[in-house]
Amino acid sequence: MADKTGIEWTDATWNVLYGCSRVSPGCENCYAETFTHRFSGQKGHRMEGLTVLKKTGPSWTGKISTAPDRLSQPLRWQRPRMIFVNSLSDVFHKDVLFPYIAAIFGVMGLAHNHTFQVLTKRHERMEEFYEWLQSESNKAGRSLFQTCAVWLNEYKNSEYMRRHHNPEQIEIPKEILSGEVTLNWPLNNVWMGVSVEDQQRADERIDTLRVLPAAVRFLSMEPLLGPVDRLDLNGIHWVILGGESGHGSRPMNAEWVRSIRDQCDEAGVPFFLKQWGQHDADGILNKSKKANGCSLDGVDHKEWPVVSTP
Repeated sequence: MADKTGIEWTDATWNVLYGCSRVSPGCENCYAETFTHRFSGQKGHRMEGLTVLKKTGPSWTGKISTAPDRLSQPLRWQRPRMIFVNSLSDVFHKDVLFPYIAAIFGVMGLAHNHTFQVLTKRHERMEEFYEWLQSESNKAGRSLFQTCAVWLNEYKNSEYMRRHHNPEQIEIPKEILSGEVTLNWPLNNVWMGVSVEDQQRADERIDTLRVLPAAVRFLSMEPLLGPVDRLDLNGIHWVILGGESGHGSRPMNAEWVRSIRDQCDEAGVPFFLKQWGQHDADGILNKSKKANGCSLDGVDHKEWPVVSTP
């Protein structure tokens, strides 16, 4: 069964990592941090020890827990889904080994009936992973996807998987492992995105994303915490925008949203306004975020990227 999600722009979540650490202002009221803390004190739980309680509330310890037993999940989901990868962590956290990230990409390539959305705040490490993958592939004379498949096979045959999981649920065709058959790169069912909460993060993260190979490159501007009046959308295929929800949420100014909408319109980039969050367009705090809706000047913006398949 797929993990349920209340995220409007995806159908399911696939968590093969747990735990994180804060890197920018958008992390301040992280829902994953609060969610993980419910289980962090349970002995033997995969989220044990990932958060601690401070005066300001739950806080990441920085510890990362991998879950290779969940690698096979999408391969067992028969109905095609839009899948958000790691809603409770960041694929490109500094303590996630590159071979494990490669194994994740191996699964995504094999699960070609699904579309995967990978979102990160760690643009530099994302770039480092792609450089590592290219280097490893060149040294071994393999394609990029074959390298991912080989590392997935390593995790499939690991002692952990033999003890905790049925490795036969991961089927890797011999032709792919041998290199007789491969998949084109970038994988046509993998969308790559970066989080952008203000102008500084836009300047830091988008340039890295735009030059990396991906079927779709997208921005998640949620929570939007300040104006972003210089938004270079060259090479970007989709923009998602939303306000912050939950305890301590910060308001989102309607003028910030209008500016981004207009920049998307001028660049011809689909614009998806997910929600206003806990504050409405006038900055008024409401108990229910649903009461604030998702309209801007009376219009719901729910545009999706146009994806061409080979």
